[in-house]
Amino acid sequence: MREWYSRNIADGKETSTARQYDFFKSVLKTALEDDLIPRQPCTIRGGSKAKTGVDVSPPTDDELHAIIRAFPSELRHVILIAAAAGLRIGEILLLTTDDVTIIKDENNNVDAVVIAVTKGVVTLKGGKRLINGPKSIAGVRTVSFLGQDAKDVASHVEAVEPGQKLTEITYAGVRYHWLSARKSAGREDLHFHSLRHYSGTRFAQAGATLAEIMARLGHSGVSVAMAYQHAADSRMDEIARRASRR
Repeated sequence: MREWYSRNIADGKETSTARQYDFFKSVLKTALEDDLIPRQPCTIRGGSKAKTGVDVSPPTDDELHAIIRAFPSELRHVILIAAAAGLRIGEILLLTTDDVTIIKDENNNVDAVVIAVTKGVVTLKGGKRLINGPKSIAGVRTVSFLGQDAKDVASHVEAVEPGQKLTEITYAGVRYHWLSARKSAGREDLHFHSLRHYSGTRFAQAGATLAEIMARLGHSGVSVAMAYQHAADSRMDEIARRASRR
C-alpha cells in the first residue's frame, strides 16, 4: 500500500490517490471487522487528504454577477446553488426536486430554499462517473439560503417535473459555459470551486463560528469531532439570511 501510494503521489496524482486511498481504507476496515484480514494495511497518516497546490480565490460580488449574467438562464441555478449554498459541483449535478424544499411566507412568497445533500458524483480517469455519498460523513447535511438567490432557484425548481433532476447537464457542459462566463467577468483564473470558497467566506463574514462553517460546507477537517457539533437550526438560518447576496 505504501509503495502504491508513494508511486502515485510522485506522479502528481495527489487528489485521485487520496480518494482511492480513502476508498481502500473504508473497504479494508470492513474486511478487518469481518475477520477477513489480520490487520488494516492503510496506516498512512493523512493519506486520505491531498493538497492540490492551487490557490482558490473567490470572485468579488461584481464578478459573480457578471458570471451569472453570462450563464444560460436555464443553468444559472447551478451557479447560484454553488455560490449561495456552497455545494460542490458533484453534489449539485445529482440534485432532484425531492432534495429541495421551498419555504414560503404567509403571503406565499419564497422565503428560503433548503437543500438536503446526500449524494455526489466524481469523474474518474477515463471519464467514468462514480455516484456515491458525499466525501465524508460531514458531507451529509442540510443547507438553507435566502434572498433573491433562493427566489431564483425556487423558480427553476418549480418548473422541473417532480422527482426529476434539476438539470441533465454534465460536468463537461458546466465547464464549457464556465470557461466562457469567467472570461466575461475578467477572471480567467477562477475555478468553479471558487464559488464554494465564496460561499464559505460570506458565511464567515456574517458571523458563523468555525463549527457552523464546517457543518454548512460539509467539512470534516480540523477534528473529526467537529463534524458532530450541530448548530441550532434557528442560528444557521439567521446566519444564512444575513449571508444572502441580495
